[in-house]
Amino acid sequence: AATAFPSATRTPTISCAKTKCAATTKPAFISATKAKAWPAIAIAWKKTLSKTTVSPSPRRAPIRFVVLDANQPSSLKQLTFLQRTLTAETVRPVIVSYHQGTRTAGLHPPQLEQQRRWEPLFVKHKVRLVLQGHNHLYERINYKGITYVTSGGGGYSALYPCVRKTVGLVLCKPVHHFLLVEATAAGFGVRAVDTNGALIDRFRIALTPAV
Repeated sequence: AATAFPSATRTPTISCAKTKCAATTKPAFISATKAKAWPAIAIAWKKTLSKTTVSPSPRRAPIRFVVLDANQPSSLKQLTFLQRTLTAETVRPVIVSYHQGTRTAGLHPPQLEQQRRWEPLFVKHKVRLVLQGHNHLYERINYKGITYVTSGGGGYSALYPCVRKTVGLVLCKPVHHFLLVEATAAGFGVRAVDTNGALIDRFRIALTPAV
């Protein structure tokens, strides 16, 4: 059955049935009060972390965190770095992060050059979680074993609507929020929390060593 993903006033509602999604209204920006949104997120973030147990950092972290420059998706030097890094990580799981989104239902379109150059490496080397921004909203997309999470609702500027059909879209919601990511060798746990401390989304990715 189709699931409707609610959005805020004057933004489209994205409805998804398997891999087909459609926007039901015309795109529109949502105005955000800068003076209120960011302090509210900071308070919610502090309350959430106060309930979270943080273990001492080991000498060798159980995961590898890779940050890419999404302004240069065609860079051969960066592509070589990514390929070498992912090839070397035969045991530790990898989280990749960058700004412009590879796949997104948001106002800014998905980056086709990243899909051509980076995504095949993500699939080949079993990258399970990619964190991206640029679109001011929260969304989660599952594609070829990769979970793409867009977290662009930090609260400083206007939120963006969900406007496009996107294969693998699980949830798209224009809302101010922050992410809490718990990463171990066994899996990733991700929570998206709004300015009131309410849960927007929660999921876990169980991991096995890359082969």
